Amino acid sequence: MVAGNDCETFWDKDQLTDSCYQFNFQSTLSWREAWASCEQQGADLLSITEIHEQTYINGEAGVGGSGQDPKTCPHLEGWP
Repeated sequence: MVAGNDCETFWDKDQLTDSCYQFNFQSTLSWREAWASCEQQGADLLSITEIHEQTYINGEAGVGGSGQDPKTCPHLEGWP
């Protein structure tokens, strides 16, 4: 995926909220490993709290029967 204008390389921007996300489809990580990876990048492991965020993540991850469970890091600087 192509990063948004204000997001770092390998990060995607939700244009509605200006939040930056990183999706990992390449490796299987435990929750603790995913959390550590996000923290090393100055981010936090995603905790979905709003329907818009769930809709955005589902669209970007291609959710709809794929069975994939991406570990997603929202970049802390992108949070409103």
